[in-house]
Amino acid sequence: MELTLLKSKLHRVHTTHAELEYEGSCAIDLHLLEMANIREYEKLHKVIT
Repeated sequence: MELTLLKSKLHRVHTTHAELEYEGSCAIDLHLLEMANIREYEKLHKVIT
């Protein structure tokens, strides 16, 4: 059995970069990721409002 759990949440964050050739690509400030304990290549769920 595999469970995917939400361990961190970033609210009202702006992406800073995206690779147009790579679907799902986004860049978030490293300082914010460190504060939220999110590591490189970790799965993210983006909500665009």
